[in-house]
Amino acid sequence: RFWRRSKLTGLPKTAVLVCRLLAAGLVGYTLAGPHTLVGKSGSPAALAILADASRSMESPAGETSRADLARHILRQAREAGGSRLAIEPYWFGSHLHETPAEPAADHPVRLGSRLARSLRELSGARPAPPAAVLILSDRAFQDDAALPAAIAAWEKHRIPIHTLCTG
Repeated sequence: RFWRRSKLTGLPKTAVLVCRLLAAGLVGYTLAGPHTLVGKSGSPAALAILADASRSMESPAGETSRADLARHILRQAREAGGSRLAIEPYWFGSHLHETPAEPAADHPVRLGSRLARSLRELSGARPAPPAAVLILSDRAFQDDAALPAAIAAWEKHRIPIHTLCTG
């Protein structure tokens, strides 16, 4: 009974056929996957990566240092992001570093590791919030008590924060 012939003729039959073809085309387009993540401004969605620049990151992590591991992850993220995802690197230590470049070895930002402060500074440093935040750190923070409030401020805007521990 399911496959019986339709009793529709003429214009109604054509309208149903067109709707079915549009639905099949939409399903095919969705399965083909030619999509890009787009932020609210129409540009690719941004992933803010906060990499720990504190001195504790120079400690070994296997055969390399924690800082080298963070640098490697940043490089891989930039290559994988391409035009679909804007990778925005940030370095933090005692505060958020003012440029996306890694701070020099003797830069004052390396004198501490204050993630909560850096998260607060990041929210004011960008014109629009990122789609997500990834933190690369050894988790040797000096402001652990302030972290829940800083993270809650991001979660209030439904921006997920992910962590990757390097040590």
